[in-house]
Amino acid sequence: MLYTLLSPAEAKEAGGSMAPISPKSFIFPSLYEKRLELLQKFENYKKTLSEKELLEFFELKTLEDNSEYRDSVFGLGTDKAILRYSGVAYKALDFYSLSTEAKKYVFDNVIIFSNLFGPILSSDEIPNYKLKQGAKIGGLDAAKHYKKEFSQALDEMFDGCEIVDLLAGYYEKFYTPKVRTLKPKFLKNGKVVSHNAKEYRGLFLRMLAESGAGTIDDALSSEFDGLKLVEIIEKGVIVEPIFETYKPFKTV
Repeated sequence: MLYTLLSPAEAKEAGGSMAPISPKSFIFPSLYEKRLELLQKFENYKKTLSEKELLEFFELKTLEDNSEYRDSVFGLGTDKAILRYSGVAYKALDFYSLSTEAKKYVFDNVIIFSNLFGPILSSDEIPNYKLKQGAKIGGLDAAKHYKKEFSQALDEMFDGCEIVDLLAGYYEKFYTPKVRTLKPKFLKNGKVVSHNAKEYRGLFLRMLAESGAGTIDDALSSEFDGLKLVEIIEKGVIVEPIFETYKPFKTV
C-alpha cells in the first residue's frame, strides 16, 4: 500500500453536518486521550484570552460574535478532513471532481498532519478550527507532542508499506518515516518551485489517486502530464525524483 503524507491548510470550509468529535472520529481511537490532552489545553487557553488577545492568537483583524472559532471544538459539527481544508493544495486536488475509485483512494491512503488534531486520515471527521503553524498551546508544542505520542502507531500502520511525502518543511516535525519514502521535488527552468509548491503537491496527489498507484514504482511509472522526470536521487529510505515542470498540469 502507498500512503501519502499531506500538510493541512489555513483556509477551511465552515460548518459541518456530521456529529461532534469522539474517539470514532479519528484513526488510532486508542490514542484519543493523547489528542484530548492538547485539545483541552487549547480550549482552556482560549478562555483566558481577552478579545484583543484572541484576535492576536488567531491572527485575525475581527472576529464575528457567531464565529465558530469562539466555540468549543468539542461541540461543533464536523466534516471529512479532506473536505474541511480548502487551501491551494486542496483546490488543486479538486476532490469532488475525482472518480469514485480515486475518491476512495484519497480517503484510504492520505494522512494529514493537523496543527490541532495531529495525524488524521483524510476521511476522519473534524470541525472548523484555527491554529497557526508552530503556535504553542499553554506551553505545549503540538508537533513535539504528536511526534512523541503517535510515531509508534504510525510506524505500525506503515509497516510493509511505502510513503509519498508531500509535506511542507514544517510538518516534517510531526513524524519521521522509517519505510521507503518518495519525496518529489519540482523545478521550473531548473530552479526549485517555491511559490507554487502547494499547488504541485495537490496536483501530484490527484494524479496518484487517479492512477491508483500502490507502490513508489507505480508512482514513478505513471504518466504525469506537465512533468518530466529528469533525475532520481536515492539516499537511505528516501527516493527523491526531480521533475521539471514544462507546462501546466491538466485538471478536470
